[in-house]
Parts: sequence; structure tokens; C-alpha cells
Amino acid sequence: MKTKYFMVFLLALLFLTVFTKSFSIRVNGQDNYYYRDFEWDYDGKTWTWSLSIPQYLYEEYKSVPVFDRLRDGPGGYGFLTTTNDYYIESVAEKLQEAADGEGYGSFDEVSFVLAFVQSLDYTSDNVTSGYDEYPRFPIETLVDNGGDCEDTSILFATLTLIMGYGTVYLSPPNHYAVGILGDDLDGYYFTYGEKTYYYCETTGEGWKIGDLPEELVGVEAAIYPIRDWLQYVPDYVYVPLPSPTPSSGEDMIEVYVTEVVDGDTFSTFQGYTVRLADVDAPEFGEVGFVESTVFLESLIENKTVILDIDDISRTDSFGRFVCLVFLDWNSTHYLNVNQVLISEYHAVIDDFSNNEFNPYFWTVFLLKDQAPLPTPSFTPSPTPTIAPIPSPTGFVIDQDFLGALFILFSIVLAMAFFLKSKK
Repeated sequence: MKTKYFMVFLLALLFLTVFTKSFSIRVNGQDNYYYRDFEWDYDGKTWTWSLSIPQYLYEEYKSVPVFDRLRDGPGGYGFLTTTNDYYIESVAEKLQEAADGEGYGSFDEVSFVLAFVQSLDYTSDNVTSGYDEYPRFPIETLVDNGGDCEDTSILFATLTLIMGYGTVYLSPPNHYAVGILGDDLDGYYFTYGEKTYYYCETTGEGWKIGDLPEELVGVEAAIYPIRDWLQYVPDYVYVPLPSPTPSSGEDMIEVYVTEVVDGDTFSTFQGYTVRLADVDAPEFGEVGFVESTVFLESLIENKTVILDIDDISRTDSFGRFVCLVFLDWNSTHYLNVNQVLISEYHAVIDDFSNNEFNPYFWTVFLLKDQAPLPTPSFTPSPTPTIAPIPSPTGFVIDQDFLGALFILFSIVLAMAFFLKSKK
């Protein structure tokens, strides 16, 4: 009798395992995304949009400690300005497509995005996070469906930077906003680097570019350039397939950076060692070595970069490829890594005469239509759509489930043979 009960118990356990696994698979399929609906008005029309935001992406950003977010203060929010995030890039792309479909020029395009951001709810950090200050990443602001002035400003700045607009952060006392580069527009603006940035209020609906809240008129504001090359990058990475070894006939290639050696040298997944052309960063033991190395790590490590290999020498005396290095920054620009090191004082110009480059003519950003650079092959996925991505509705079986089922079946089969041999 006990044997029969034991066999019934094993079969029940098997059934329970199958049922629980199938149920959890269906639930997990639905919970892989956060579904958020947005509605805003612009130019006499009401716009609605449903986004399916990957849960793992939100959790990656959510795990970043508050200390890291606040480490450099309001002037360090480039850390949170994730212009390289594949999902935020696709959000910007969809907004730009909608604006293009309406025939909007640049002013209306930015205003359209501003209206979208202004539609998000204003919430206080100490209520929603338990912290007095908790600046959010753009993905967090979308999933949380709002935030305070810092959060919506970071989201708006990230979207406009991706779309190719000059953007700075503005910080009047006890407030945070965005400045958009413009000329001869109506409204209030701030001057930075001999350029005019028009005030954009991201909290509350109806504010236009150049509109300044009455309590801020005549009040000074701190102006922060957005160093988004210091942005946080989640642990997930895209590793491209190895490229062909550089040869005399191949001057520009994509590689994946696996390790930064120092402030002007790095190694790649493809097995190359690269020396940045015409820049000199501090060597080990010299003042600034750690800072320059960490800066280059934050900029390119675990990312795909584009190498413009020197046509004259190709390699230096150590066999390292001498290159001008670019990051695919947004839809319109590449970032010149060599020049950024110089601009941020982590390296100095060391103009070698035995290569093709002239560092005195470099700029931080290079328009894509001015550079014959290869186009990255990685296509962001999933892409935001007008309707949520449907959840799986049928029964789904994965390899872990099959393995567990096989083990349980083996146990039952072994018990059956054991009991038969006892008779």
C-alpha cells in the first residue's frame, strides 16, 4: 500500500512540475515588458502611444546605486544621459518619424518631443523613491511614467541629443531644465560658449521653447555641458563577429573594445592592439595616469568603435595599429575619441609627422555625411511600436524545462524497475 502511495506521490509531483513550469512560462512571457501608454497634444492634434519596454533593461538601470547617480552633482548628469541606449535611440527615431510625417521643421520637431515629455506626471523623489534626490535614467522615467524636473529634463535632453540637436542642462536655484541651441528665436535664452541655448521647461504642459517661469525671470542659472560620453552602460553587451585583419587595402573597420590598457591604448575582441594617433596620455606612474585610463574605459570599453587606420605607417614600432577612433554617437554624428581625450585634458597633442593625421583640424563631433565610415550592422530590437508587443498565448517549452522533465521521467522509470524487481 505504501508503495502505491509513493508512486502516486511521484506522479503528482511530475504533474505539478509540468503545470507550474508551463504556467510560469506564460506569466514570464507577459512580464518580460512593461507596457506604458502616453497621450499628449501638439499642433491641434492629440497623440497616443503605447510602448513595450524590456523589463531586464529597466532592472539594469534600477540597480545603479544612488551614490553613483549623484556622485558628480547636477553637472554630472551626463552619466544618466544614455544616448547610446538602443531602446531610447529607437524611441527618438519613432518620434522623429512621426514629426517628419507631419512635415515639421526643426523648431516644431523639438517642440513635439517637448510636449511628449511634458505629458509625463510630475512626482517627487522622496515620495516615489524614498530619497531626497534620485535622478532617473530615461528608461526609468518612461517606465515610472514621470518624475521630477531632473528626470524629465534628462529624458528630453537624451532624446534631443540623439536627434542631433545641441543641448545643455540649465540649473536655476532649486530647479533643473534644458537649453536647446538656437538662433533668433522668441523667448528666453542663456549664453554658453558664445552660443545661445533657449530655455525648455519639461515639467507641466503647455510650455513652449523659450518660455521661462515667472519666478525664474532675472535669476541666474548654472549651465552644464552634457558629457554623455561618460554615460552609464548596462552590463548587457553586443559583441560583433570578428572583422578581417587590417591590411593595406582596408583603412576603416569596426572592432569591439575588450580592454583599455591606458589613456591612449586599447585591445579589441578581434585581437588588435590600437594606439590612438597623435595623442599622448600619461604613462603608468605619471600624474593623471589613472584618470585618463578610467576616462577612456568609460568612453569605449565594451563598445563597438570605428578605426580609421593610418595610411602611411599603419603600425608603430610596437606593432600597434595607429588610428583615429570614432564612436557611432547618434543618427547624424560620430564622436572623435582622440579629440575628446584632448578636450577633457586627459591627453595632449603629440603630432607625429609619419602619419596622415593632423590633430589641429580635429573636432569632437563629425557629421556622418562628411565621413566615409562604415555603418554599424547592429539593429536595435525590440523597437517601440504603436501597439504593445503581444505576449505569448500558447504553451512554450524551453530547454531547462525539457531537462527537468527528462530527469523526473528517469526517476519514475528507475522506481518502476526497482519495484518490479522487488516482486
